[in-house]
Amino acid sequence: MSKIIATDLDGTFLYPKRKFFLVDKRYKKIINRYPGEIVFATGRGDRFCRRINRLLDVKENYICFNGALVIRDGEIIFRHSLRKVALTHLYNYVLENYSGIHFYLFDNKNRIVLSGNTSKYLMYKSYIKRIFRSGRYSEFFNISQKLTNSLLRDETSIYKAMIYVDKNLENIYYDLIKNFGEYFNFYLSLSSIEISPKGVSKGTALEFLIKEMGIDKSDVLVAGNDQNDLTLFEMFENSFAIRNSEGLIKNKAKYVINDFAEIEKHL
Repeated sequence: MSKIIATDLDGTFLYPKRKFFLVDKRYKKIINRYPGEIVFATGRGDRFCRRINRLLDVKENYICFNGALVIRDGEIIFRHSLRKVALTHLYNYVLENYSGIHFYLFDNKNRIVLSGNTSKYLMYKSYIKRIFRSGRYSEFFNISQKLTNSLLRDETSIYKAMIYVDKNLENIYYDLIKNFGEYFNFYLSLSSIEISPKGVSKGTALEFLIKEMGIDKSDVLVAGNDQNDLTLFEMFENSFAIRNSEGLIKNKAKYVINDFAEIEKHL
């Protein structure tokens, strides 16, 4: 019997709907019946994770911002923010070399700060479309070039950045790896590039968390569906990829399942 299920949220536990208030009833029942711990490992922020843990009435053990922040029993036990100088260079580089960029910063005050080289109206329209799709209501949102510049200079911790652009996304992704890969981890999805601190990931964060909890890696099940979940599959043997994942993700996992409910067969 496993002692922990560590699962991604969007596209895995929150699938097909990505809103915390639309968690599949079957998944809730699995959580309620499961005698071990549930750990959410996600790119989402601290406030969102806290709300979904309370919604499901489970302990507040979770990994957010792709491993940059680790919470145990509601308390931060690990944090690793983005390097400001390198992030500033990356930010300026992207704005100077590519058009139609929407650049998001996620800080330690649960704020999403948006800027870019398109109009404020287009950025706002784009953001509204995304929050309705993903249910990202739990962070505070600002469109501000001034606040972006301030965050890049002051002592505020930034745990994650994201780039949205309508075209050339894959080209930008490989260009950023080439020029900034020594400073950051980059994760490519269908509509965005996530930027995380170098040296941390969902896999390393989970390894740190279970060590603190005194749990062996063999007692952990992991589930995911996206590029930022690959380290979970690489570092933990009992891994599950959702069938809607890309081929690379499914090839890295030990099992491929139709949805999160199928994990119960392996418990």
